[in-house]
Amino acid sequence: FFHIGIQRLLCCGNFLVLKNRIGKQVKELMILNPDYLDIKHDGVEIEYYEGREHTPYFGKKYLAKDVIHWMLPDPGNPFWGVSPLQVAYLAIDTDRKIGEWWNNTL
Repeated sequence: FFHIGIQRLLCCGNFLVLKNRIGKQVKELMILNPDYLDIKHDGVEIEYYEGREHTPYFGKKYLAKDVIHWMLPDPGNPFWGVSPLQVAYLAIDTDRKIGEWWNNTL
């Protein structure tokens, strides 16, 4: 459970867990894929998570009270986390393109 959580935090910046309830009791915790969800908020707090089109979660809504959301903070978005890879993306992409250029010139 926590290995997947750490992986999601480092790759996506978010780790989402659904509290699956039967009646009023939480019976199990289910890991949600953050790549498949969008957040809906009122500018102050998250209201719910909604499944994106063309994903297994499409058409589903998860109330914020039913989702545990760990995230790595993004200074530009207080509601959704940012991955360390996203922060370094420009440097990684530039390095990759330099390698391609060198290969093409040889």
